[in-house]
Amino acid sequence: MTLGNQTALSAVAKPLDGIKVLEVAQAYSGPYAGMLLADYGAQVIKIEPPKGDLWRTMAETPPGSRQARARMGSAFIMMNRNKRSIVLDLAHKGAQGVFDKLVQASDVLIENLRPGQMEKLGLGYERLSKINPRLIYASVSAYGHEGAEAGTRGFDQLAQARAGILAARRYPDGTPVAPSVFVADLSCAMMLAYGVTLCVLEREKSGLGQRIDASLLGAAIAVNPSPLVRVCADPPATPRRDNALVCAYACSDGRHVMLSAPVPHYWRSICEALGQLELGEDDDYASPTSRLDNAATLQRVLRESFARRPAAEWAAIFEAKGVPCGLVQEANDVYEDPQVRANRMMIEQQHTALGSVKMPGLPFQLSRTAGEIHSGAPLLGEHTREILKELGYGKDAISELEKSNIARSAA
Repeated sequence: MTLGNQTALSAVAKPLDGIKVLEVAQAYSGPYAGMLLADYGAQVIKIEPPKGDLWRTMAETPPGSRQARARMGSAFIMMNRNKRSIVLDLAHKGAQGVFDKLVQASDVLIENLRPGQMEKLGLGYERLSKINPRLIYASVSAYGHEGAEAGTRGFDQLAQARAGILAARRYPDGTPVAPSVFVADLSCAMMLAYGVTLCVLEREKSGLGQRIDASLLGAAIAVNPSPLVRVCADPPATPRRDNALVCAYACSDGRHVMLSAPVPHYWRSICEALGQLELGEDDDYASPTSRLDNAATLQRVLRESFARRPAAEWAAIFEAKGVPCGLVQEANDVYEDPQVRANRMMIEQQHTALGSVKMPGLPFQLSRTAGEIHSGAPLLGEHTREILKELGYGKDAISELEKSNIARSAA
């Protein structure tokens, strides 16, 4: 049994051409992993519940907008590009036969239901690996698949809090700063896609699939290495402290620049760029340790200095001195950034329901087997009938599945 191609693909070879992925995942971690695989050639079928992926409607969209009518939140638009959507009610007993056929035709299954839910539905790894011994079964959980909290619900911010990431940034009163980027979700997705790729390579040798267990907590810990490394014979490291040389500063035009120069040899160049060579002679700032000890007073000095010129002027001055410093951009600024445009980090795509859509492009470039964004995020159930037909279901059988509310097609 084979499943057809997603629309007309380009003739350029891609690393994951021929790999068929079944995605039973919502929100961020699972779908983002599926997107990473799809961008580089994998054919991804997204199984959605009757109401659709949560992220179709979680994000605010202007009332009456194209996004609202198509039921596509901004994150959904990006993370589900290059995929096909089939609506299948996995809680319905009649859905298992359809699901089994999909599994038989797939190389990879990605799921991020709570641990134990797939087993309750009769779709756990032990059973499916018997149907398809070559299946790579990739699971995402909040806190891991072992231990007393394995089945506990969890979200990105909770994983970051538990991994020690939130504790590193605090308001003056000591309250941790809530994250604006889903570090745990997205890093977990990247690691999951990496794990799938490793399993595909290993399967070439063994002929067998295997299970991948990834978690938001595990990913958050993995991307927070420095504070979590301990030499057991040494005393505990001191908590992170404010660093005046890794800080954003307001400029005369109301914009900010981000100074990121923690390496000691930048210090004299910073003083030269600011036109304050006397800072380099001040004992309070003479060493990296003293600059950390006196970070509050150094920040005050730097704030006064940066407030004297516009942001772009400061960025140019620091660039001339070889000191890492750059403009703090709003999201809308990113679209027009010349460096972003030169490296195709943002793309513009025509979507059948939404029209022109701008979004982040491919996360990295390959010189010979390039990835491709060839189709936009699907409407809910847009490909249900197409996929069922590929599985061998005739017109009458498809109608019966829809009448029984096992499957559903896009309106």
